[in-house]
Amino acid sequence: MKLLKTKLRGDKIIFVYGEETADILKANYEDRKNTDEIWKKGKEMKLAGRIPRTIFLKWEKLGLTQDPKDLLRMLERYPEYKTTTKRLI
Repeated sequence: MKLLKTKLRGDKIIFVYGEETADILKANYEDRKNTDEIWKKGKEMKLAGRIPRTIFLKWEKLGLTQDPKDLLRMLERYPEYKTTTKRLI
């Protein structure tokens, strides 16, 4: 994460941190568009999505990252973070 801006509020300085997510979303879109969608059963892992760190931290605070099924449900709810058009759960 990087410092995006600072704000003055009275006698306090507020630092706003975040990240640019456009590159991540573009990469996810390209992967969805160009994927071969051949998923075989086995021990091989496949990339299911890329989640921006700021979003992951928010989901972590909500307790949605501990269980892999919860994480897959969130990817289904927010398909812009998926790298596949396949249904994950």
